[in-house]
Amino acid sequence: MTEPAISVVIPAFEAESYIGKAIESVLAQTLPADQVIVVDDGSSDSTAAIASGYDGVNVIRQANRGPSAARNAGFAICTGDLLAFHDSDDLMEPRKLELQASYLASHPGCGCVVGRQRVKIEDGSKKPFWARGKILRLNNALGEQTSPPDGEGSAHTMTMLVRREAFLVVGPFDEEMRMAEDIDWIFRALELGIGVDVLYDSVLVGRIHAHNMTHNEEEAARMLFVAFKRRMDRRRTKI
Repeated sequence: MTEPAISVVIPAFEAESYIGKAIESVLAQTLPADQVIVVDDGSSDSTAAIASGYDGVNVIRQANRGPSAARNAGFAICTGDLLAFHDSDDLMEPRKLELQASYLASHPGCGCVVGRQRVKIEDGSKKPFWARGKILRLNNALGEQTSPPDGEGSAHTMTMLVRREAFLVVGPFDEEMRMAEDIDWIFRALELGIGVDVLYDSVLVGRIHAHNMTHNEEEAARMLFVAFKRRMDRRRTKI
């Protein structure tokens, strides 16, 4: 049986300090991706130039429209049967794609599988609020009873490996949301009956640095509220 092709989409904005290592972690996978796409979301630094220096990496550029729009733009040119969305400042664990593709192959009823993360706090940075137990995590959304208090080993929505057909059913990321868009997508998938499973394996190293978007606690909390409110509103329309 032919192995399914895998596409990896990396949205990037002003990521020159991190994009190289992020790409290298994708290229070093034990199960190689068939397609790696970096979407430069209007960066003014050398993000696009650095990404273009890696063989086999397709770089597209667009005006700044946010990570959701960048992921959607990447999906528009994807050719893979399985899709991974990777942030430009994080690192894939070496066996991420292998573990998740194997899981999907053995669980045909699952449309999307996510994994857990290890948190790496860069020098001069501080632990973000989401790693201090101050918000609901995906673990709770999927019905898990416990979640590590410091974020270490918690399920992470942006570790998803999703079947193309499942992504088409759920639809694109909401481009009005620049945070919590991944949680919103998972909610919509669950509501449509798409199987979303969580691996206990760590598949991501989440790099915490001073420029992480989610350090903006007020905006992150607001967007989480939006994601949960939209879920509640969709439920009400079905009653």
